[in-house]
Amino acid sequence: MRKLAESELAALAIGAGLLAGWTSFCLGRMGADPVSHLHQFGSFWSAGWAANHGLNPYGDYPLVPPSFVPGLMPADAGTDPGDINLNPPALLLLFRLLALADPLRALAPWVWGSAALFVLITCYLLRHSVLPVPAWRILCILLMVPVRDTIWRAQIYALVLVCAALGWVALKQRRDVVAGLAIGVLVAMKPNFAYWPIYLLLARRRRVALIAAVTVAVLALLPTISEGVGVYAAWLGVVRLDRHWLFTTDISLVGMFHRVGMLAVGQILAGLLAVLGGILVYRRRPEAIEASALALGMGIVAAPLAWSYYTVVLIPALVDDCWGPLTRVAAALLMVPVAVPLTAMLGPPWLQFLATLIPALPVWFVLAHAASAHREAPEMSP
Repeated sequence: MRKLAESELAALAIGAGLLAGWTSFCLGRMGADPVSHLHQFGSFWSAGWAANHGLNPYGDYPLVPPSFVPGLMPADAGTDPGDINLNPPALLLLFRLLALADPLRALAPWVWGSAALFVLITCYLLRHSVLPVPAWRILCILLMVPVRDTIWRAQIYALVLVCAALGWVALKQRRDVVAGLAIGVLVAMKPNFAYWPIYLLLARRRRVALIAAVTVAVLALLPTISEGVGVYAAWLGVVRLDRHWLFTTDISLVGMFHRVGMLAVGQILAGLLAVLGGILVYRRRPEAIEASALALGMGIVAAPLAWSYYTVVLIPALVDDCWGPLTRVAAALLMVPVAVPLTAMLGPPWLQFLATLIPALPVWFVLAHAASAHREAPEMSP
């Protein structure tokens, strides 16, 4: 752990101040109507409330916000089903705890807590980076769209970043237990990132992969004790019927090609890309960080669904400059407001495809840089 340079401290302070101002602005602008006021927090709270009352946690309840932005609902989308919680059952315990509080009173602590976590985790990553990080990159991290919209939408992605950052730093320090636990919690929260322990296994980091797998299994089994095994049928049911692929902020290959009427092509390309990534990791045996960058990128582009907000997991890579020469371009793209790709939702398929590239290209930059790395990890025991 190193001492931060004055320029880093100054950038961190400025970024934290601007993020605090943004958080205050968002809470002030959230309307008086409970549904719009709570944003995505309403879905989380409703899932916990339903679970606490023996109801289906994946149902549509009064505090669940609408799925579509007014004026951006495609004509063929049908009726708006509501933005029902799609997080896996492993998160229901957290949502149960949230639902013990009044939702209107719990919103502000939730949002401010997210802002604080973003600042603290950024500081944590900076302290564990090998070289000083330029001020512009620190400001980009704290003001990038996934961070800003996590605050605006009262989303859960600050917790996702916590797990990704802890796993990333622990891998650099070869603390296998901490890394495995953090990665396991991340996968339990967002199954997309199951590529991470799999690629670490292929990179011969077997102990980390095993601890992560056990952690996922334990967290996946816990909700069956309180909710019963039927909770997974309920979850898979809403996931199967979900139409979030209509959004140009779904930056997975499956979503991108689904919007242009070529779902099968997207599924095949995603599968091939994931397999090729695994072969590359197995044959080259890269350092754990390079395998991790590749896995996290795959968890976004080679997943059934991946919001542009998932790019928060790449913040550790942005701190460690794992983007290669395109770092500045990637950082600039991550600053583009989400409204830009969303406005293409009503346009022709080709325009939707191109608009999705704005939030997707930074992920592809990470994949390209990680795939081109040639450093091999030293021999390690299982």
